[in-house]
Amino acid sequence: MRFTAPEFGTRGRRQLRIDALTPVCIRKDASLVTHLFPTGRNLTSTIASWLPRRFGLDIGDDDVRLELDERHTQPEHVQLGGKFGRVSGWTGHVIVTTNAVGHWLLKCAEVVGLGGRAAFGFGRIKVTG
Repeated sequence: MRFTAPEFGTRGRRQLRIDALTPVCIRKDASLVTHLFPTGRNLTSTIASWLPRRFGLDIGDDDVRLELDERHTQPEHVQLGGKFGRVSGWTGHVIVTTNAVGHWLLKCAEVVGLGGRAAFGFGRIKVTG
């Protein structure tokens, strides 16, 4: 499926609200541990390292600036059953301040999902701001 890239014309910092419509699963330590709440560091790592690879892009970690301003989230656990077991993540919303590159990547994540297990419907987000 071919997606169109999000468009916006201004550079600079902006404040965004990210609403998790389904649990967001951000994993670490070779997928053995899942973050049960977001931090600025794991959100930056996810959108700067993981997401561009899904699109075949080469975006440096230093190109994305993201700071977590507010967090209103809670852990969420979903039993998938069978060999997949239980999937953990976080739901709720966060307020972040980011640059234009981070905003663009978050708008891309709005289309394909943020974090892992997106193929199962996890990581669906809405970005406003």
